Amino acid sequence: MNNSFNEDPVVAEIHAIRARMLADCDNDPEQLLKLVRQHQLASGRQIISESAKPRQPVVKQ
Repeated sequence: MNNSFNEDPVVAEIHAIRARMLADCDNDPEQLLKLVRQHQLASGRQIISESAKPRQPVVKQ
């Protein structure tokens, strides 16, 4: 069985959902982002922005 990332059925389903959502927004990425934000707000869940997450220091070797 080939478990390639590109052939993962869950990944394929996510890509298909994103494609349908983008098509619903006339293929406008900005409209898609607005739609996603509306879904986030409607979910009632706490939304944590990337900037609110603590960053780990980068250690260069």
